[in-house]
Amino acid sequence: MTPLRQPKRTAYSLVASLVRGPRQIVVSTPFSGWTQCAGERGPGIATLLALVPWLKQAKPSHSITFIATSGHELGDLGMRDVLAHAAPDPSTVDSWFHLGAGFAARDWYETPIGLVPMKSADPQRYLLASDTLRGQAAAAFQGLPGLETVRFVTERGRR
Repeated sequence: MTPLRQPKRTAYSLVASLVRGPRQIVVSTPFSGWTQCAGERGPGIATLLALVPWLKQAKPSHSITFIATSGHELGDLGMRDVLAHAAPDPSTVDSWFHLGAGFAARDWYETPIGLVPMKSADPQRYLLASDTLRGQAAAAFQGLPGLETVRFVTERGRR
C-alpha cells in the first residue's frame, strides 16, 4: 500500500508578546476554518481581543503572549509551527488558555432545506483544566451544558 501524500500547506499565525517579567501567561485561539466559520472562530477571536487590555492590567508583573493560528483544520498546522518556533518556554508559563472552537456557538439542526439554529449551545463542547485549576473551572462553569465535567489535561496534553 502506498502512503497518501500530504500536500504542502502554509500556516499564517500571529504571535504578539508584551514582555514584562519572567513569568508568562499565554492566550491562544485558531482563526481559520474550512468554510464559513464565524460561529466556530468568532468567539475565540473576540475573547482574545477582550482579554488584551484586561490581562495587561490584571497581571502587571507577567509577560503576556497572544497567539492566533491558521491551519487548525489541517492537523493544527499553525499551532504546531508556533509550538516549534515561537511559543514561550513551558517552564516560564503559569497559565495557557486555549480558546477552542465555538465555545459560545449555538447548536444547529439539519433539515432537508438547510440548517436551523437551536436555543441551546453546541453539546460537543468540553472543558479541560490542569489539576491545580480543576476546582475553580468546575465552579465557574457549573450548570453549563457540556461543561459539567472538567476533564483533566496533563503536561503532555492527554485528556
